[in-house]
Amino acid sequence: MLLRGLYFSLVTLEKESLLQKESLVKHSALLTTLFTTAMLTMASAPAAAQNLAGVWEITRETGRGTIVQTLTLAVEGSTVTGNLEFNFGGRGGGGGGGGPQSFPVSDGTVNGNQFSFTITLSFGGNSFDQMYSGTIDGETLSGTIRGGRGDQPFTAKRPE
Repeated sequence: MLLRGLYFSLVTLEKESLLQKESLVKHSALLTTLFTTAMLTMASAPAAAQNLAGVWEITRETGRGTIVQTLTLAVEGSTVTGNLEFNFGGRGGGGGGGGPQSFPVSDGTVNGNQFSFTITLSFGGNSFDQMYSGTIDGETLSGTIRGGRGDQPFTAKRPE
């Protein structure tokens, strides 16, 4: 009778131990799945956003020839901030606010490889918005600037 009681106790302990191991394995698998999903989610979306941050040289063709602008961007989550700098030469090299100018980025967003932001240009008592939108592909930005003179394409690369 005593042996039978010991045997029953051992079997009961062994079953409880197996149930605890199964529960531990299930919890471990669940935690692994949750961790992997979280890491993939964090790694995929911000990758393009993080690549957007930094310094870019925008090249555009205008009626006055090719101009190069320096765009500096910062990204936090899906929000884009920064500034655009360039020399605004004025007409025939004189008047009209010549020299280096800096304009802040506003309303900036990034979603995957798509971005958009607004630059408000101000000179000579006048101001107007230019809305930039486009995509990032590795070390190249490409898109459209929408403003007072219609849509204009642009490209940007990292400075060398």
